[in-house]
Amino acid sequence: MTRGLKVTALHIVELLVALAARGAVGYLGDVKAFVENVPAMPVLGYSYLKFAVVLALIGWLKVRGARFSDYGFRNFGPVWLFVVIVLATLATGVIVPSVLDSVLSAYFEMAPRDLGRFTGLVSNLPQFLFVMPFVWIFAAFGEEFFYRGFILESVRTILGGGNAAMVAAIVVQAVLFSAAHAYQGPAGMIPVGVGAIVSGFLYWAGGRRLWPLILGHGIVDTIGLSIIFTGGTP
Repeated sequence: MTRGLKVTALHIVELLVALAARGAVGYLGDVKAFVENVPAMPVLGYSYLKFAVVLALIGWLKVRGARFSDYGFRNFGPVWLFVVIVLATLATGVIVPSVLDSVLSAYFEMAPRDLGRFTGLVSNLPQFLFVMPFVWIFAAFGEEFFYRGFILESVRTILGGGNAAMVAAIVVQAVLFSAAHAYQGPAGMIPVGVGAIVSGFLYWAGGRRLWPLILGHGIVDTIGLSIIFTGGTP
C-alpha cells in the first residue's frame, strides 16, 4: 500500500470511529437504563460526553503526531480578516434563522423549532450562569473543532484535497452538523445546516482558521441563550 493510500485509510478510520463515538452518546441518551444511571447536565444533557469524545480525539491526534494546524488551529491571521470572519459568523447566526423561519412558516406548514430543552433557563439566573461556560467549551470550541475542523478537514483529505474536495467537505460537515441538532425538529435543522455551510465557507475564506468561528459561535449562542433567559425566542 502506498503512503497516500495509507494516509487516506487512516483518515477514513479516524472519521468513522469519531462519528460512531459521537453517535453512540446520542443513542445512549435514549436508552432508559443509561438515563436512569448516568446523570445529565441541566439543559445540556449529555453534551459533556460528546465533549469527552472531542478530548479523546484531540489526544489521539496528538499521540499520532498530527499537526493541529491541519485541523484549523493556525495563528489568528490578519486582524482585519479575523474581525470580518467573526462579524460574518455573527450575521449568519442572526440572519439565517430569522429569514428561514419566516420562509419555512410561510411556505411549508412546518412546526416551529423545538427549543423545549432550553425552557429551564427562562428567568433562572443560577442555571443560566452555570450553563454559559459549558456552552463556550462544548459548543463554541467542541463543535467548531469537531465539525469545521476535524470532519471537514478529514473529508477534504480523503477526497484528495483541492477546491472540489473542500466544497464537498463543507457540505458533508453541514449535513452532519444539522443531523446533530435533530432535537430542534426540521424547522431547526434546516437553518442550522444552512448556517453550517456558510460557516464552512467562512472557515475556508479565513485561511482555514477555527479561532474566529469559535469566537463567533460562542457570541451567537450567548445571545440566543440570553434571549431565552429573558423569555424570548431567538
